[in-house]
Amino acid sequence: MLEKGRISTNQLAMTAILTVLGTTILFVPGVTIALGGRDAWLAPVVGGLLGCVTVLVMIKLHKLYPGQTPVEYMRAIFGKWVGSILSAFVLFTLLRYLATMFREFTDFTITVTAFRTPPEAILVLMLAVVFYGARKGLEVVVRVAEFVMVIELTQLLVSVITMATKDIHWNYLFPLFEHGPLPVLRGGLLVGGWFGELITIGFLLPFVNKKKGVAKSGLLAIVGITLLLMVSDVYTLGIFGDIIGARLQFGLYEVGRYISIANFLERLDPIIMGVWIMLLYCKITLFAYVVSLGLAQLFRVRDYRPFVGIVCLLGAVMSGQMYPRQSDMTTYFVTAFPPFGFFFSVIFPLGILGVAMLRRRRGRARA
Repeated sequence: MLEKGRISTNQLAMTAILTVLGTTILFVPGVTIALGGRDAWLAPVVGGLLGCVTVLVMIKLHKLYPGQTPVEYMRAIFGKWVGSILSAFVLFTLLRYLATMFREFTDFTITVTAFRTPPEAILVLMLAVVFYGARKGLEVVVRVAEFVMVIELTQLLVSVITMATKDIHWNYLFPLFEHGPLPVLRGGLLVGGWFGELITIGFLLPFVNKKKGVAKSGLLAIVGITLLLMVSDVYTLGIFGDIIGARLQFGLYEVGRYISIANFLERLDPIIMGVWIMLLYCKITLFAYVVSLGLAQLFRVRDYRPFVGIVCLLGAVMSGQMYPRQSDMTTYFVTAFPPFGFFFSVIFPLGILGVAMLRRRRGRARA
């Protein structure tokens, strides 16, 4: 038996928010400012619109094939062999995203705190807790994610918004569209690639206990993600400006380091570091679970847990092979990730939905 767990629509929404914010809340500001300049804080709006397409398509596919994950209904749509190849493509892409998260975690930890610690030691510790969490099943993963989202994000927003607002230079955010709409679209396409990770909800929808309100919860999650990313961009851009902000690898973390009130309350970066590590842990665990579940369905195995260790090890090895240097990951995000993310998050799901609808119409016409 693959999975008996059940989740609510609210938990699905929380998990969707975590799926995007787990990495983007720190990484997006610097990259979007580099691409969009002073208009970078508008880029999440474009990304959110692309995210709406992803979520609505996944929900529509779920309604057409209730109780099935993408691995299962792609076989039903395209046949055994083509469906299996497309499923393998989806799972391999999610595995690449998992490897990228492992690299983000080790780079961040070594850069900001554990300077002399070998990255392999940090990676092994993360692998251990991810392996344990993913094997516990969907309900455990989602409940931990829900707890982290409520507690940690509230703590982050309260600490940053209440203490850093006084340092924002609002003129850094204007004029709007100084160089036309193209920079915003470039930044939005990049952010939209991260919204494409919401394809993972296709693997969670079969386990939602009540289907009513799923679309509403998904769209509210998109709105929440968009607003939180805009806040992250506004504070990074408003405090550091577009020139310095474009050079920051961890924008919101640097905002926490900048905060100082009466030379007494300052350096809130440990709070931001702790929040982000918890968010990233939950996101990595979720992706390890989803990929393991998908592999079990692809190979028709009754238990997904034997795949968890393999997925974690593959992700760890790929993280070093894909990005030999820290700069390689930044280059990937700016160059290759936006077009591929757009294809994976919008074009690919729409193509699957189009074929599914066409097959349904042909089936009805023959009947």
